[in-house]
Amino acid sequence: MSVRFTERKMLFVLLLFSVLINNGFFHIINSTSKILDMLQMAVFVIAFMVILRMRNNNGKIVHDTKVSFLYSIYIVFFVGFQFFYCCIINHASVLEFAGNGGAAYIYVFYFPVILTYFFVESGTEKLLNKIAVITMILLTIVVVNTFFRNKIGESLLPFSYYTETLGTRNGRIRIWDLSVFMGIMAVYSFYKFFVARRRKDRGLSLYLLGLIFISVIYIEQTRMELLALLFTLTIMFMVQIKRKRIRMTIYIFGIPLFICCLFIYIPHSSLFQSFSTSGQYGLQTSVRIAGISYAIEQFISNPFTGYGMNLSDFVINHSGIQFLYSHKDIGIIGTLGRLGVFYFGVYIIPMIYYGGVLIGILKEVEKQYTRQEYSFLIGLYVYLLFTTISLLVTDSVRIYAWPFYLALFEFYRKRNRCAYLRRFKAG
Repeated sequence: MSVRFTERKMLFVLLLFSVLINNGFFHIINSTSKILDMLQMAVFVIAFMVILRMRNNNGKIVHDTKVSFLYSIYIVFFVGFQFFYCCIINHASVLEFAGNGGAAYIYVFYFPVILTYFFVESGTEKLLNKIAVITMILLTIVVVNTFFRNKIGESLLPFSYYTETLGTRNGRIRIWDLSVFMGIMAVYSFYKFFVARRRKDRGLSLYLLGLIFISVIYIEQTRMELLALLFTLTIMFMVQIKRKRIRMTIYIFGIPLFICCLFIYIPHSSLFQSFSTSGQYGLQTSVRIAGISYAIEQFISNPFTGYGMNLSDFVINHSGIQFLYSHKDIGIIGTLGRLGVFYFGVYIIPMIYYGGVLIGILKEVEKQYTRQEYSFLIGLYVYLLFTTISLLVTDSVRIYAWPFYLALFEFYRKRNRCAYLRRFKAG
């Protein structure tokens, strides 16, 4: 047998266990716990050893992982370069470097692990279905608990994540970054709603999608996340329309109408007004604008290194007042200002590469790929593009999800070229 079932099952369990670790076992354990970090490292090492054992009868690896391994090697170079600049030249401590994002890049090395599992399983849905269940349970717990905290001021659960007041906005508890999978799961649940054959599956997909929107609006209260989800699902819906005549009608008349609304009505809505410097969150907008200018200056001054991975935040002067501002709030511009031109290889080049892949796959829609599958991939890509502005997936908090995006894109790129898929599906 080319791949033993026990190895496939072990890899599946390890990946799910890793997802649970990332979510603090439904936030029962603090997500910054050193114990979780050590567990995550141990799981990764075991998972990597498992995929190295997955070989066919000729002793060759079960599939071509050239892209994922080359990308992993580049990450080693990138982090090593930043380590040399921050710790050797600027004498920052190793702990400071690791704590400000250096250690988070270990998650990128899950790329070949996840990709191997997708190929061995001959598909992505088994893993994504289980992640959907984990995300559903997590968000249900958080939504219910947050509702009670907002209404009666008491937490239903004794764990610190649910009892601490992390912040407030609009008179409600505000909790950031509930799950790194909310973007993937929003796209996936929308896709599953259209392809599911059973009413139960469609209902669960709608329930998860509703939970995600409730979490974003009621708990995270993140305007850019809400806009990203709405824009992404709109694009997915348009892609899924099968009749060319209807699709072209929407493109010809619907898009111009949407643009008119964008420039005439939407700027006067409360949501878009909140982004104005004179709006409800005007100070935050002004500080972001100042932060963008600062990041651009740093990139121009230090194009290769930025101001370094050893620094998580930067100080900017706005109206005579100094603010400590995070690069995470200004997306790719802040990240380039912090990490320099070599960051192109971490995020921008892969996005360009897989953008080209999606253009190529478009030619195979209705032949090798269904329109629903293509809308799923387009949804993932559009979500990443939109969140590049301020919710960059490769930030230290969200980077755990990045290898899942990469593995999904790479799997679909290679799917029809891999000769092993039917063999493993039968085994």
